Amino acid sequence: MTKCAPGCDCGKHNRPKRTPEESARANRERGRRRSPEYNRQINRRFREKHRERLNAQQRQNSARNQLKYKHGMSLEDRAAMWNAQQGNCYLCEEPLRDGTRQVHIDHDHACCPQDYSCEACRRGLACHRCNLLLGLVKDDLALLGRIAGNAEGPHKAARDRISGKPKQNELPFPLLSI
Repeated sequence: MTKCAPGCDCGKHNRPKRTPEESARANRERGRRRSPEYNRQINRRFREKHRERLNAQQRQNSARNQLKYKHGMSLEDRAAMWNAQQGNCYLCEEPLRDGTRQVHIDHDHACCPQDYSCEACRRGLACHRCNLLLGLVKDDLALLGRIAGNAEGPHKAARDRISGKPKQNELPFPLLSI
């Protein structure tokens, strides 16, 4: 702390040094005294500068909250499920695209409502296509088997007809030049 020069009565140089708590309090008070428009501009600039980081934090917090409140899981529980399935859909065994909304926690709807699950009814991580398919047949595997069996014959017949059909860009007659 420096003393004022002889004859200086400002008192500015004789003030004791502030503690970190006092400095923080003074900064908060100074912030309250600013106009609301000035504060909005400062916040807008900060959000523009740090947009990617803020969006990533928001996505992570959203995922964490959804897992916690809808499924009673933590991010670590989901990661363990992901590792146990080696990053593949537990039904079709194709790779899952993590970080997208295309990965679903599949569960038995007889236990919990549509968007919720508990440890007892959770079956695994499923791709969007498989999760949708099970939802459409209402988890009735017998119905799914009948559909697969009944679709096999017509599917093969249609493929045979398609293989004998001329290609779209091959015309059965030559073009006349004009």
